[in-house]
Amino acid sequence: MGNASTLDTIQVTATRFGDPVQQVPNSVVVITSEELAARGVHDLRGALANVAGVTVGPGGDDGIASASLGLLGRRETDDFLLVIDGIPAGGAFTPQFATLNLHGVERIEIIRGTAPVYFGTTAFAGTVSVIHYPAGRGGSNASLSVGTRGSFDVGVHHVLSSGPLRQSVTLDATRQGVDDPRAGFRRVHGAYRAATSVGAGQARIDLDLTALHDRPASPTPVSPAGIALLPASFNQNPSDGRIDTTRAMISAGYDLPLGFAQWSSVVSLTSTRTDTVRGFLNASAIDGAGVNAAGYTQGRWIEDLFANTHLTQALARGVEITYGLNVLLGRLRIENRQFDYLVPLDGSQPPDSGTLSTTDNTRLNDRRSLFGTYAQMRWKPSTDVTVLGGLRWNHIDESRDAYGDVEGSDHQVARRSRFTGSLGVNWRAWRDADGDLDDLSLYLNLGNTFQPPQVDFGPDAQIGPILLPEALRSVEFGAKLDGLDGRFDLALSAFLVDIANRPQSITLNGQPAVVAGGQERFRGLLADAHLQLTAGAKLSFQYTSNKATYGNFLTQLDGSASATQLSGKRIALVPDHVLGLGAVLGSSLGWHGSVTVRRIGRRFLDPQNQIAVDGFVSADWLAGYRWHDTDISLAIDNLGDRRDLVVASELGPSQVYRTSGRRITLTLNRRFD
Repeated sequence: MGNASTLDTIQVTATRFGDPVQQVPNSVVVITSEELAARGVHDLRGALANVAGVTVGPGGDDGIASASLGLLGRRETDDFLLVIDGIPAGGAFTPQFATLNLHGVERIEIIRGTAPVYFGTTAFAGTVSVIHYPAGRGGSNASLSVGTRGSFDVGVHHVLSSGPLRQSVTLDATRQGVDDPRAGFRRVHGAYRAATSVGAGQARIDLDLTALHDRPASPTPVSPAGIALLPASFNQNPSDGRIDTTRAMISAGYDLPLGFAQWSSVVSLTSTRTDTVRGFLNASAIDGAGVNAAGYTQGRWIEDLFANTHLTQALARGVEITYGLNVLLGRLRIENRQFDYLVPLDGSQPPDSGTLSTTDNTRLNDRRSLFGTYAQMRWKPSTDVTVLGGLRWNHIDESRDAYGDVEGSDHQVARRSRFTGSLGVNWRAWRDADGDLDDLSLYLNLGNTFQPPQVDFGPDAQIGPILLPEALRSVEFGAKLDGLDGRFDLALSAFLVDIANRPQSITLNGQPAVVAGGQERFRGLLADAHLQLTAGAKLSFQYTSNKATYGNFLTQLDGSASATQLSGKRIALVPDHVLGLGAVLGSSLGWHGSVTVRRIGRRFLDPQNQIAVDGFVSADWLAGYRWHDTDISLAIDNLGDRRDLVVASELGPSQVYRTSGRRITLTLNRRFD
């Protein structure tokens, strides 16, 4: 894996105990900064390209700067937990992938499956934990990239001081163009980190600012044969279409050894504002004349407060425990203005949203409080057995006020409490008598968790009761093998996941409504292998087989007078398999390169399973030369310029987004250590 998942790499996200990956009863992947540099990675898609079970598509309704993740068949945005330096990014509502960049990143950890109990939010599909270099570490470096369609990226990570007061700063700016001349994004970002000794402990403070101007692309209606009905560059948005986001975050932490335990605390405050102008065709009116699209403008404000405190201590020989509490407070305000308009199908300029008559105004105010106490215990009855258990008590308070000119007003309150937990066992069944890195471990992991229903960020009024939390039960059995004196590792696992209380779209009392109760099942197999041929040659192989199906699940299809039962149908846009091959070649000096090839399997574009599309192959390529502290490389992403249909739109009815087009990038990196 080119150190991207070496099973003996120390990781800290799945446990608080700093265990080697090989001994953790979870499916965990670690991607180092060296791996990111060797493959010329600039974004989350590239970072996760060699991770088994993961697909990363375009951002879809969230814009070009964002990303749509798929992991072990699950694709809902709120099924993922994005953690940046130990803090949930997106807070109480939904992950904020659009403002994520990889400058100054030390490593990325991926936990497939439910999130650890000590986070204030839960995740069904997996946790992506992005860990930056601590203050005063990581060295000083700069990079400059230029690419096709006017794209560029420039970034600097600089260590300001490394003495008693450790400081570092990261500054970067990105522009990305796409084949649609009206789409693309510009983003500027800055971060400051400082740490120093305070008393007997260590204090730290982080500041992070991001400004993003995203001009979103559009999805396309699809024919019954699975063929896109509009060109890749066709843009349905009003002429002033945009998703503009500003995000500011400040966090402070303190770690203190107490003799009997290690005490750690962190608090963060995040403020995010997003201004959106979007529009979508009515797919049934694509061949007609007159008004054929609906659009909206939206102002969205989110404030999040996260606080966590915990103790980690050894209770007895072989027994360690982490226990603590955290709270996540979220406040959301949304104001929408809706309108209808005409999208010229000849590709000419659509109207500006400011010139269009209002059809409805809607508002939403939502407050969430997620409080929990937790304990995670690791018991090692022998050097070959690790038992890891976690238990959390959760309490959720939510208050929602919704209004629409047409729909009227509504006030809802929900308070719910419940326990969640996980239990895992890891057994080292074999190890080489020579005492090297070769061994075989078997593990079993059971999970039982829940998550609050996702708040709809769309333009419609949120009239109706707050839905019941979605619930998950999971079981995973796997094996982890190290061989060839640590040069080969293999991870195999089988998983079964049942999810209940998914939102369902139905007709209630003659009106469209969303109710809980939908059931889904995910099962499959995963293989992840990596071989170090020489000091500079590494190969990787990944394979995942997915079977994602609906259980008892109702949905209101376009044009249907009643809800349709989807039981037994495959979940739309989940591929039946994902196959990946990768190679990284080169040493610390001289020529180097990498190749990543992925096959995304057959999938259905619709929940009725009437529109099936074949699988496709994509490839990324990089070649470069490294001398002293300087590296220059040329990368081509999506070598074959495939534009396959991969991400469904939740706002554009019966429409799907394509993969991003070919991108060529020339990058210069320079270290100043």
